[in-house]
Amino acid sequence: MKACDYLGIASGNKTPDKVSKSGFTVTKSAFVDAPVVNELPLVLECELVSMNEENCNVVGKILNCAVEESAMTDGKPDADKMKPICFDTCQHVYRLMGAIVAPAFSCGKKLM
Repeated sequence: MKACDYLGIASGNKTPDKVSKSGFTVTKSAFVDAPVVNELPLVLECELVSMNEENCNVVGKILNCAVEESAMTDGKPDADKMKPICFDTCQHVYRLMGAIVAPAFSCGKKLM
């Protein structure tokens, strides 16, 4: 987690060796002009569509998605194996995404 946070806050303009300092290794993407971190189980390779300078909302187009084999079950990405995190903008912390709480597109059918 520390290495991912560091990559997000360190400027490549001020710290040109920030990737090696993080301990990660990278490979050049075949889809976008950006590196792919080899040690992370999931990569979403995106191109910028638009950015709202006023509120920093960013819209991107996903050009490629890759999941490490060890993070798959029956040929599908497995969130339990990936242990995804999200950034809590209110508390300024990273949170581990947790257990399944309900099946999508079916638990609300009882209200129809």
